[in-house]
Amino acid sequence: MKIPFQILQKLNDEGVELIWAADKGSIAFTSVLSSSSDLAKFIGEVVEAFASNNIHITHLETRQNKSEKELQHPHAKTRLEFSKWTNKWAKKYEDDDYQPLYFVAQSIQDALYKLREYALSMVRPFAVIYDPFTRSVETIRTISDLEPAFSRFRMEFSSTTYALDKLNINTSK
Repeated sequence: MKIPFQILQKLNDEGVELIWAADKGSIAFTSVLSSSSDLAKFIGEVVEAFASNNIHITHLETRQNKSEKELQHPHAKTRLEFSKWTNKWAKKYEDDDYQPLYFVAQSIQDALYKLREYALSMVRPFAVIYDPFTRSVETIRTISDLEPAFSRFRMEFSSTTYALDKLNINTSK
């Protein structure tokens, strides 16, 4: 089963604001990322961690230089440190509702670490793999489900080893 998602990016002077929408809810992250590779890595890991678990965070705020970024809806009833996240906070919000709960992280790296830790605590009878070509998450239940991921890995590894061989040839001359 593949779960499609959409990413909208708005580049501004401060960095990247991104909104991620999945088919059963939405996640909005407002953060400043140092590079597009940080953004891609962050999105991939978030998608893998949450897309197949029906868990949706509606807003994650980050801080830069010890200053808090402005919330989209500052009248939120509850704001928790991200480390306080538990399943009891998982709720689905309609697009026209304002979410009553925000999670705050010290930095994007702090949020990534906490997301990984939380994802590792999830018990599920399957695994998920992000497919960057189709921008979807593949659910892995059997060995045969891994074949597309292995094909992508072989292709990427082949390109990487070819580049490494070229570098070695050029440096040995």
